[in-house]
Amino acid sequence: MSKKTLADIPLNRVHQTQQKAILRMHLYVTGETHRRLSETADKMKVAVVGAAKADGTLDGLGLQRAQRALTREWNAWFAQWKPWFEDLRTQAASIPFGTLAVYQQKMLKPALKKADKIQEAKSTIDFVFNPQLEAIRAAADKRIYKDGLKLSQRVWNLNTDALRGIEQTLDTGVANGMSAWDIAAELEQYLGAGQDCPRWTRTRLQSLTKTDIAGGDTTGLKSGDACAGQGVAYKALRLARTEIQAIHAQAASNVMQAMPWVEKEQVNLSPAHPEEDVCDDVIAEGDGGEGIYDKGTIELPLHPNCLCFLTAVMMDETAFVDGLRGWVNGTDAWPEMDAFEKLVGGDVNVDLTTSQIAQHLPQWAFEDPYSWD
Repeated sequence: MSKKTLADIPLNRVHQTQQKAILRMHLYVTGETHRRLSETADKMKVAVVGAAKADGTLDGLGLQRAQRALTREWNAWFAQWKPWFEDLRTQAASIPFGTLAVYQQKMLKPALKKADKIQEAKSTIDFVFNPQLEAIRAAADKRIYKDGLKLSQRVWNLNTDALRGIEQTLDTGVANGMSAWDIAAELEQYLGAGQDCPRWTRTRLQSLTKTDIAGGDTTGLKSGDACAGQGVAYKALRLARTEIQAIHAQAASNVMQAMPWVEKEQVNLSPAHPEEDVCDDVIAEGDGGEGIYDKGTIELPLHPNCLCFLTAVMMDETAFVDGLRGWVNGTDAWPEMDAFEKLVGGDVNVDLTTSQIAQHLPQWAFEDPYSWD
């Protein structure tokens, strides 16, 4: 089966596809973080037990050996997790540019044809989207959380707090005369990785067929406690989810504001929205009680773990084509279209679907990220 591309995304489902892509990324981040922490917990268990005396306890020398080993294992985990998380942030910010490419290909270009202004499309490279992507990343790096910290400080705290907690768990266990096995169990609980979470999330991402479901196989369709997490796992995922969602939402808002054919934006609840909160209030206060606002009015996410998303309220097609005809002929000013032309490199006919940055939309919406390893 051939891979799905931007061309396979219907125009009237592009925002829903964008939401699907970011939710699948969240699912992948959850499973992978649990898997990596689970593997590190196993290595720490081996290190602690291996440092024990014949009676299963740790003396002073064993404590030093175990401390060095645990520090080494944690540093190795964090050295891999941090750049992996940072790369996913960039991909999360890239997804909405795929949405822009679909709109340009399936709405703007047909409208240009109707306005008698269509030329042979030129392929684009990522110099078109790179400056915008870098600006979004720079703004996200400078964002101040409610606790007064930037992302870099929160990542640093995650690292140092986790290492301090690992050392404290080990020291307390030795001081209380616990066996190496019991100390290892305490460390495993502190790291908080769910053993079944990676398998559950991987099954979800690989997508069951309708035949599987009809046959009674609902594995991967049921949620449970496997990915709830605690300790380090919970803190790492809270930070990752919050930041990935925030940078994605900022990119989505920027793209929405850049499209001249979008009159307003509509805030939508995630299908997984569990209970009434500020999200419901924001939607109720929009035009017609449907969450419709002027572009750029609402800043998502509205709260930690918020998965609300925006959809476009479009211009009337006839009005759009008429305005476009006046703009291309130079008879009517359209500053928003001037800005869009500049944004895409000075040629509205450019083929944005060839951008590698735009490919993150179909990749995350349709492919299995585990196949990329």
